[in-house]
Amino acid sequence: TAAPAEADGVVVASSTTLASNPKAVAYLQGANRHLKTIGVWGDASALLETAGIPAEGDGIIVAEQVDEGFGSSLIAALAVHRHWGRAAFNSIVEEE
Repeated sequence: TAAPAEADGVVVASSTTLASNPKAVAYLQGANRHLKTIGVWGDASALLETAGIPAEGDGIIVAEQVDEGFGSSLIAALAVHRHWGRAAFNSIVEEE
């Protein structure tokens, strides 16, 4: 198995029921901490909620179903590698 830091991103398919799997939740949280691209569709968005990850944000792609738009957005987000707009230091700077 690989650590989330080693992945380019994480894509979770609909109907996977991973929101109840603590290892899947922890893996997604790790990918988020490393600012990796996260793509989910359908009911897989429940995994984002369980992991405490907002559905809006740099490099987070959420769709009802897979279509050309989802694929294009996902490829563009993967090309960035890390999404610094989600970094915690950004919220600290904005508060000052």
